[in-house]
Amino acid sequence: MLDHLRKLMMAGAVCLVAGSATASAEEIMFGYLEQPGSPMDIAANEFAKQLSEKTGGELTAVLYPARQIGDAQQLVEQTSTGQIQMYAAGYTGHKQFDYTALPYLFDDWDHFRAALFSEIGQPWIDAFVTEKNMRLVGIVERGPRHLSTSEVVVKTPADVNGLHIRAPQIDIFVETWRALGANPEPIPFGELYMALRTGVVNAQENPIETFATNNFQEVQKNLILTGHTLLPNFVAINEDFYKGLSEEHRKAFHEALDAGVQAGADALDSEEQAMLDKMKAEGLNVVEPDIAAFREATKGVAASVNVDAVWGEGAYDKIRAMSK
Repeated sequence: MLDHLRKLMMAGAVCLVAGSATASAEEIMFGYLEQPGSPMDIAANEFAKQLSEKTGGELTAVLYPARQIGDAQQLVEQTSTGQIQMYAAGYTGHKQFDYTALPYLFDDWDHFRAALFSEIGQPWIDAFVTEKNMRLVGIVERGPRHLSTSEVVVKTPADVNGLHIRAPQIDIFVETWRALGANPEPIPFGELYMALRTGVVNAQENPIETFATNNFQEVQKNLILTGHTLLPNFVAINEDFYKGLSEEHRKAFHEALDAGVQAGADALDSEEQAMLDKMKAEGLNVVEPDIAAFREATKGVAASVNVDAVWGEGAYDKIRAMSK
């Protein structure tokens, strides 16, 4: 994989580099899953632009969007081992972060950040460094995850029963859909469009942005606004690389990343609603389900995955207590 990545860099294939690098420039290879033009991509491009400007081209970011160098698990492995320096995805391979996908845990992004960057979340961040050789440096906001279906119009949890849904093969997601009576299927994301088109599965769940940019409205009739999970793109950097940066470059890195995160959030606010309006105008059936019933039906998921064993006793309740 490393040789492949080097060839991509040498060829300049599908890479976006902000600014002109000097002969002594140090590069950050930054991989992520979203398509060009998405809020995540906007965040990454703003980060790259700011980083080059703030360091006078001494530190630059080479961007690899749209799974160009791997899926989420591959990006995690590449960053952990130093094949690339940085990645962003909802998956981290670190259960303490991955369990933030528990259904209806967070009210909004303020609630999410308050928990993550607190005495509850700090041990997770520290363990990520020691166990994975990666440092969490930020989160890029995404829209909440929603259910979509080929035929069934879902208004209550009972309507989910029997659906064959593609869901990430992470225990949180699997147990959430099992609690609702669905059959979670392990379809790789790159095969999802065809799986929906051919009826291998008849449902999936993702943010509106992912749904729209992958044209799932072509193979799904109904988008059900369940908003069951609020999961960001976790942004992580290889710890060895990070420790090798000068104090000045670290400062510039964090300032540039903050600017990118804000640009992504601004884009998300405007673009997701525009995407939804466009798909509705083109015939997508958008359903507002009984959210209270979905909350009730999934309230046992935290216990079923033994969240106390991962976060410590009482952490889940403390996070919920942070709710407005």
